[in-house]
Parts: sequence; structure tokens; C-alpha cells
Amino acid sequence: MPQLNSKGAGLTARQDPAGGAMMHWQGEAQPLPIGRAGSRVLLFGHSYLDQETDTFTFNRPIENLNGTVVWANFLLDRPWEIVRGHAIGGERLIDMADRISQGAAERYAAVFWNAGINDLKNTKNTGNSRYTGLPYVTDSDQTDLSILISRASKQLYQLVKLAAMVVILPETSPANGAGDQTRWLAHRTAQLNRWYRWLAASDPRFHYVPLDEITWDPVSAAGDVRSGMYGDSIHPGCLGAFLRGKMLAAYMGSYVRPNIYLPHTVVDAWTNLKLTGTALASNGDGTLRVTMNNSQAGTAAIRKGDKATINVPVAGQKAWNGRWTVVAATTTYIDLACAVPGSYTGTINVSTANNVFDNPLFVTTTGGSSSGGGTVTGTVPSGCSIDIPAGSSVTNSFSAHTDRSGQADQFGNWWQMDFVLGANALVQIYLNAHRDLEASPVYGRLALGADVVAEMELEVLASPTPTGISKLQVGISSNYTPPSASQQTLQLFTFYRSGTVTSAHPNAACRGVAGLPPWRIPADAGGVLNSLDGLIQLQAGASGATVSIRIARATISAVDNLLRDSTVAYDI
Repeated sequence: MPQLNSKGAGLTARQDPAGGAMMHWQGEAQPLPIGRAGSRVLLFGHSYLDQETDTFTFNRPIENLNGTVVWANFLLDRPWEIVRGHAIGGERLIDMADRISQGAAERYAAVFWNAGINDLKNTKNTGNSRYTGLPYVTDSDQTDLSILISRASKQLYQLVKLAAMVVILPETSPANGAGDQTRWLAHRTAQLNRWYRWLAASDPRFHYVPLDEITWDPVSAAGDVRSGMYGDSIHPGCLGAFLRGKMLAAYMGSYVRPNIYLPHTVVDAWTNLKLTGTALASNGDGTLRVTMNNSQAGTAAIRKGDKATINVPVAGQKAWNGRWTVVAATTTYIDLACAVPGSYTGTINVSTANNVFDNPLFVTTTGGSSSGGGTVTGTVPSGCSIDIPAGSSVTNSFSAHTDRSGQADQFGNWWQMDFVLGANALVQIYLNAHRDLEASPVYGRLALGADVVAEMELEVLASPTPTGISKLQVGISSNYTPPSASQQTLQLFTFYRSGTVTSAHPNAACRGVAGLPPWRIPADAGGVLNSLDGLIQLQAGASGATVSIRIARATISAVDNLLRDSTVAYDI
């Protein structure tokens, strides 16, 4: 597979965005060849797309709050799996040319393109390219609009060979007050966008979304941008990205495929599909036999070809724990493609479920917990916990799940949380998925090296008017102990706000699917995955916050690729 994540390649340590600790894990630095077939998208261009995502140590996906495509993906219920690393801040078209071939072996549902403004404002790059390692070249022709369009045309026609479509996101020039902004630069930028429009109108493989209409002030003779759209003098801030994302979602809605991971039934839940074995032993041929009552309705419940996770809830007996392919099955045993030797007699938990969160539709509205000293009114649903600090409050309630038209659709319940938060208060909402603790009800549900995805429906309600939000981040929190090192907390988020993003949160009512693409849990021999949970972080600004959110249809799932893992190939 080609190297697509050079932003993180070769790094053995990088600042942890969650807690500030330096991470020291080695691992793949390329996107995983799994997930939504046909929905992978590539971001290609300069800083506008570079600020969408980041890849911290061990290829962990981070989707940023000031990302236009990130917001559109949320609003469209996450049809896209964003491949990171093909957008570099400050680069001109001549700098991007060598990067196209790095994605040539991949196919995408779409390529998102943003390029040209660095050429027009005469950016002079120094040092070496992050991709090629070669020095940036001097380009005396980069501001010549006809040469720029010729180069853009060549690259766009190369990129469209990799995807069903190329989505062109237009350029806007710097805000007034920036050193390189003039009305003539604004005019040349508008001419470039006009050519992009023409290209999209003349070739159905290209799609132009007029995001410049969101950003530019149409009545400014100086070519200035609307107030609040930029986070600095040229890059979209959080509000600008949100509004651009809304337009992008409106334009792209008819082209997207449905979400794959969002749960549509409580059948796929760990406990619901759990059976209990009484003994296991190596067969001596690279397989492991689990003796169990596998009879349901007079036939085998777990069948050959299934993937089954097993755990032995006894200290010192973890060698067999993991997710394995079933190679043979009867009503009294299953054989797994597991070469671990030895035997064990006692309780063995076996589940074929992908979803390791037991309350995916929030049908069970009680049984959860709270901590932190804040005021909690109403019940917390099973499998969940809320940590809320003193001086803040939350009221929990539940209602029948509804579709976007407001009709009840029988997909369980909305869990609504009405927050009144004190200054800078941080609330953390956990969906419990895995512990490496034998006494835990979620013991041993995920294995090292597993590919895991987390998603849920999320709505920020219009009433009361959301105010004071600083962060609303959704993702995964895990704790991992690498070999010969102390344990580390690893958090992965969508809508992540880094310390460099200082523009105001949109504080806007919205509904979509929040989550992350499949992420591979560290697989270092001797490592331990101590815990992994779904996590929502809500933080107030300096004046506190008032906001109501609700979530539904949540999953934390191990992702199987049955075709990739098949041991037999058939001609079709």
C-alpha cells in the first residue's frame, strides 16, 4: 500500500492532544485497507484541507473543529472515510505535482481539491518538502493566471483518474489587513474560481461547490471577507468551517452512500450474542477447540466463517483472548484459527458481536453512573457514565428516537442531556466498551491489533439556544501500556479543538453522525489495552455554557473484513 500518511510517518514521539504527554508508540502510518467500500475520500491541496485532520503518533485519526469537510461529513451522517495526509499548508501547484503519484494505487469515492491561492499571493517556500524531502523550488511563473490554470488542469485530470469525482472547493484571498491582500489579488482569485466553475460545468466528473460565497463579502469593493469567517487572516475559523460545511453537505447530499457502522438493531451487542464455553484446548494444527453449548433452535448458533471473540475471565489465562475466525462448528464445539498452545477448563466467554457497547439504542435507560460532584438529575443509561464537576448540572431524559422529519422510527431512544455549566467546566460522557480487568462486566471485549470504530447520532438542540460552548468532541478514550513503558492515555476525536484554534465555537443547532473511521489498536507484543470507551467531551468557555444535546444509535465496534480474512477463494 502506498504511503499516504507522511504527516505522521517516521515519528516516534509527538505531543498528545488530549493530555500533553509525549507518545512513544511505533506503528503503521498508512490508512487501513478496511471500512466503507467505495466511500474513502482524499483531501488534496493546501492548508484549507490540511487543517481538516491530523495524524498523531500511531496513526490515530483526529478530525478538527475547523474542518469544512469534517462538518459536511457529520451533517451527512458520515458517509465518507477521510484519508489523511495529502494536503500541506503553504504549498503551491508546483509543490503538489509530485504528490499525486503517491495515491495512484488507491481508488476513492471522491477527491476534495483546494489549490491556487498560494500561487496567486506569491508564496515563497523555503526548506524541504514534507513529502519528497527535496528543496522547494523557486517559481517565477506562479502568479501568472494562465500558467496556474494550465497546471491546475493537468493535476485535476490526473486526480480524477483516482476517483469517481473531484470536488473543487474554491479559493478566497486573505482578509483585509493581511500583508499580501489587494483588490487585484481578490479579482484574480475570483477569475480562478470562474475557471473552476467552467471546468465543472463542462465535465461531469468535476463538481464545484461555491464556498467562496460563504466566505467573501460581496459588497466589499476591496475584496474583503465576511466578519467571523476566518480564524486568522486567511484560514476558515470554526464558524466559517461550519457554514462552509453546511453548504458542502447541501451540494453533496445526492452523491453520498449510506452510513455503514451506525447500529440498526440491538441484536449486534456483545452480551446479546454471548455464549459460554466450558473448556478449550489446542488441536495441535494451528486451531483451537472451544467446548460449549453451541446449540440454538436445534442447530449451531456460531457457524464456520464467523468471527468470534473469546475471553477467559481469570488472571493469568489471557493467552487465548482475541477475535478469531471460526473454521469449524458443531452444536457442541467451535474450532478457531488460533495457534496459541495449551488448554484450560473453566468459564470462557464467546461472542460473535462486532458492537461491544451493550446498550446501542439506549433501550435500557437506567443502570449508569455519575461522578465529579456536579448535580445530576434523572437516570444515566446502562453502560454509560457522566463525569461533571461541582458547580455544573445536567438533567437526563429519554424520548423515542425520531428521524429527520420528526417521525418516531423505533430505533430505541434519544438520550437527552440538558447542561448548565460553570466557567471552563469540562464534562466527560463515557460509553463503556472494554477493560483488561477480569471482574469488569466489559472485560476482554477488544484485542490488540483489532480495528475499532466508534459512531453515534448527535444533535445539538435549538432550544435553549446553545451558548458558551468551547469544545464538543466525540471519539474514543483508551489506555494502553506499551512493552517496557508506562501506561498512556490515548484519545481520538472528531471536532477536536487544538490549542492553536482560538476562534469561537459555532454554538449552532445541528444534527448528524459523529465518530471516527476505523482505527487499529496497538499490536505490540507484550502490550496491554487497559481500557477503551466511547467519549464525548463538552467544555464551557470562560462565562459558562447552556446547551442541550442528545445522542442515539451508538456503537463501538470491532470491524471485520470477511473477504480479506477468508481462507478460501472462489471464482464467481
